[in-house]
Amino acid sequence: MLAAARVKLAGLDAIEFEQGDFRTYEFKGPYNAAISSLALHHLETDEDKRNFYRRLYAALAPGAVFWTADAALGATPALNQMYMEKWKDFMRRSMTEQQIDERFAKDSQEDHPARLADHFRWMEAAGFVAPEVIWKYFYCGVYGAHKPAQD
Repeated sequence: MLAAARVKLAGLDAIEFEQGDFRTYEFKGPYNAAISSLALHHLETDEDKRNFYRRLYAALAPGAVFWTADAALGATPALNQMYMEKWKDFMRRSMTEQQIDERFAKDSQEDHPARLADHFRWMEAAGFVAPEVIWKYFYCGVYGAHKPAQD
């Protein structure tokens, strides 16, 4: 992912690329923006997610933004069921039922998504303002918030 980002953002001198395990990563900051993709749902507990938002907020410059593209649970069990059925329908285009079952078994061990409403509450508790979803398609979405220009 970083290699693709470097190609797409070539020529922009003010961009720094960093890689690390965000559970233990020591943010250097201050950053004007932070971007995450398909990572937060791997944090195991709600407290891990809250801690991530607190640590990230502290590393951002005033007025900075955070955006993530990630999996998120629906607001109700019925929505989650629909999301999973839509995901399985998509997977059936290229996988057998056995492969899908194996994938879901593996993912259930590694994935710990939360509801968007919870992410928004955790972001706001950390200090972020105006959390927003800018794109969502069933189980996946792009959402984020910003740090106020004045704390």
